[in-house]
Amino acid sequence: MLQEERRSNLSQDLEVRISLIPVDITCITLASLFPVLPIYTLPPVRQLNTLTHTCIRTIMTTKKEVLEKTQTGIEYKLQGNEAFQNKDFPIALKSYHLAVLNLNGLDRSVITQAQAQNGNSGVDEQEIKQLVHQANLELSVVYSNMAAVHLKRENWIRAIACADDALKKNPDNAKASFRKASALKSSGSIVKARNLLETLDKSDPSVNQLITQIQASEKAQDVKFNQSFKGMFDRKPASRSNPVE
Repeated sequence: MLQEERRSNLSQDLEVRISLIPVDITCITLASLFPVLPIYTLPPVRQLNTLTHTCIRTIMTTKKEVLEKTQTGIEYKLQGNEAFQNKDFPIALKSYHLAVLNLNGLDRSVITQAQAQNGNSGVDEQEIKQLVHQANLELSVVYSNMAAVHLKRENWIRAIACADDALKKNPDNAKASFRKASALKSSGSIVKARNLLETLDKSDPSVNQLITQIQASEKAQDVKFNQSFKGMFDRKPASRSNPVE
């Protein structure tokens, strides 16, 4: 009876302590407790919040599961590419979205913690970095492809947003930068588009073509402005043959 009471008190104390831990470190704290505390000392599962459940599941992710999620994400990306080629843009976006769900969130610290929890000491730091880097590269491509779909649908704002997401995962993604510049140009942000294109490889025919289009747009705007400005001084004064008395 006394032992059960101690267990109950310890469980309640741990539950209170967990509830006071900031959200951003709850995962790591729980992970550090698991190896040293008997299972009966943990709070009842039903009393843990949804976020903590998610943290626990994430921490227990294995290298195999990470690789599987990456591969699944790539498969959805390829399905999206096929739909894009067939001009089935809704299906393409759906496939790319599923790819994002699988590739996003494979954070380096979580993977490292997962390996420690599963006792897999055979995975070194460099391999962990490579896993995350590869996932981020694939995720950048997916976001860039989503931008391409939105360009086809003339949804410039979404195209810019997806291109930005792609560049966050891989700042060197030239296609994402080009697609962002295309969306900026189409939305009327000519200067921003030109400045972004200046950072890209000028030997790329697509880049040169878009630069030429932007230059033509700027020239047309200048001509229109000059004509409007000139017209202000070319107007003849109103007839004064019937002055108002």
